[in-house]
Order: sequence, then structure tokens, then C-alpha cells
Amino acid sequence: MAGDTDRGEPTQNGNPHQLTKKQHVLPKASIERFADSDGFVKCCFVEDGSIKRLRPSAEVFCASRVWDQRSEAGADTKRIETAFQTLARSIESGQLQTLDASAYQVATSFFALIVEREHVRRERPAAVSLPGRTGHNLSLDERERYEAMGVIVPENDGSIGSRAAAGIRIMGRGLWAKRSDWANWRWGIIRSLDVEFIVPDVIGPQKCIPISPKLLLAAENDDCETSGHGVDEYNRVARAEAERYYFAKRLDS
Repeated sequence: MAGDTDRGEPTQNGNPHQLTKKQHVLPKASIERFADSDGFVKCCFVEDGSIKRLRPSAEVFCASRVWDQRSEAGADTKRIETAFQTLARSIESGQLQTLDASAYQVATSFFALIVEREHVRRERPAAVSLPGRTGHNLSLDERERYEAMGVIVPENDGSIGSRAAAGIRIMGRGLWAKRSDWANWRWGIIRSLDVEFIVPDVIGPQKCIPISPKLLLAAENDDCETSGHGVDEYNRVARAEAERYYFAKRLDS
């Protein structure tokens, strides 16, 4: 299981090809909408109950080079993230009060992406041996250059390394298979009238995407407003599902 102290494969000195080393499971832009006026979120650590004020860029919110650059910042994943952040801003501003079929697809694609990132963060895929494949003699600089271009780069022994295998899983199970399985999901906008939503490190089980302290999307739900008990129940389950931490704008509301 990948944890906070796990370190991914280092880049060469200076990281000349600008490969992402701190990979957010939930995008930084999503965490930022829960930040206070100073740019911090309140994060509670499950192990000991301690609470810290953290920037959205903090390492705890990131995996350390678990997947490859193609699945981190390739055209498909960036299109999904950009479309969802545009959707989230429209909901938060009040411009969008309910979702249509195209917005359902945006939400489902984003949810599939972060769920599969959750999976590979928790358990990094093993390298895959490919019988009959011979190795190559690429230098580290050459391998990093190809990776930055979105190429799946085999290891020098011809195997598919852990990061490339994680990227294939994210792209295959996350962006293709899960989107197909969940193609008919409808998403409702849930608005809290008072109590704030928390965000666990494991989002998948509740089939919800927190947008901001008082907004979230829920799969297979109608739009609704809720308060008190409704939000408390979501937060109770979110805390129970959290493995390492959960965060919110405030944790005293």
C-alpha cells in the first residue's frame, strides 16, 4: 500500500523534462475551493486525530510518481479535469442549477479518473514482464523525454514498469471501462443550508464528488437542499471511509 512516506522513482537532477513528481489524486483546484481566506484547509489525520492547517499543495494530498506522465497530464486526462473544473465553477457561482446529459458525462469521467487514481495510490501495480520482449539501452534522459511526450516507455529489460502499468490501469479501467459501466449515471447537485461537507481521502464508496464546503455532486440522486442530519450522515460515512485523512474548510461546523 502506498503511503505518505513512499517515494516514487526520482527524476534526473533538475527534472529537465518537467515530469510531475507530486501527483494529486483529487486535483489541487478542487482542494483549493475548500481553502480559507489564507489559502489553507483543515486536515484531520485518522491515525491519531490530529488536525493541521495545510496548503492544497501539501504532500499528504499527493502520490509520489505512482503513475506515468501520460496519465497525469496527457490530453485525455487534462481534458477531463478542465471540463470538470469548468462545471464546478458554474455550479458554485449559481450559473448552473441542474445538470444535463453532457454534464453527467463530465462528472462521470472525472469521478472515474479520481477513483482509479485512488486505487493505484493505495496499491501500486507491480511491473509486468512481457515474454519475448528484448530490452533497450535508452539513457535516463531519453526515457524521461519520451515519457514527457506521452509515450509508454518500457524498462531496459523490456518489462512494463510500475508507473507505466499504473498509467495503463488509469487509462483503461478509469477512462474507458468505468465510463462505459457508469454511462447512464445521473448526478444531482446537493446543497447544504448550514453544515459543511468534509472530503475524505477515499471518495469512491459514497459516489459523491465534493465541490465546495456546501456543495457536492451525488450519483443517482436528484438535486436537493439539505441541512443538519443529512450532511451529518454524509460526513459520518466519509470519516468512516477515510484511510489516512479527511479535510474541510472548517472542522468545527
